[in-house]
Amino acid sequence: MTDARRTAAAVLSAALVAVGATACQAPGPSGAAAEAATYECLGDTIPAAALADAVTADAATGTARTAIDEAVWDDESPLELGEQRDWLVVEESDDRVVLLRELTGEQKEMGARGDLGLAGSDHQRIALEWVDAVNFGPAWMVVADGFCPLTVQLDGLEVPTVQLDPGALPSPDDTEIHLWVTETACASGQTAEGLIELVALTETADTVAVTIGVRERTGDQTCPSNPPTPYTVTLDGPLGDRTVVDGTRGVEMSIG
Repeated sequence: MTDARRTAAAVLSAALVAVGATACQAPGPSGAAAEAATYECLGDTIPAAALADAVTADAATGTARTAIDEAVWDDESPLELGEQRDWLVVEESDDRVVLLRELTGEQKEMGARGDLGLAGSDHQRIALEWVDAVNFGPAWMVVADGFCPLTVQLDGLEVPTVQLDPGALPSPDDTEIHLWVTETACASGQTAEGLIELVALTETADTVAVTIGVRERTGDQTCPSNPPTPYTVTLDGPLGDRTVVDGTRGVEMSIG
């Protein structure tokens, strides 16, 4: 198994354990429920099973192999993936192939800051499609390329950015965790007060995994930067030396 697949599998396992705490609201961590779980990146939905079983681009065959080898950008320059073993083929059909890779090094730092797309981005997605149009094709073409935080899809809820409140960092004796929740959808510059839902809280000996969603707004919204909304989660007992984890991503929470 490649490093990219090990990382993807680790994220998958941690996030599914977190979301599995409330089976009535989100899929469980094993069996058919695990296969039903879905990740999201820039509007593309990726079933957990597809992510776990994905082949790397260098091992791709059939339609995926043809698309990777023949795809061009809109200026007709060829697609160049670099190290193909770093890319996973997460979707494949007769006319569409989606590739995903984890950001590393400088790109990961830029993605986390939002320099390459959405703030907190840790993956890059490239979509290839078979195009037969009046002014182009027939040919395989790169139709989308972007950076995203790979998150578990929450049914009917937006996945926000969740961070520790830098002014109220938790200590071992605390039974509450103070968070900053920031919407990623357009919100007309409003806070998410009254729209935040605690989807799951999973406490183990080593981690506290918090899965939070935000209910969608109604009506048209403008898109200035969204302010963070304070939100407090109450634990079953003192935090101790446990790590606080974002359950939608299976990663340790950053400080706002």
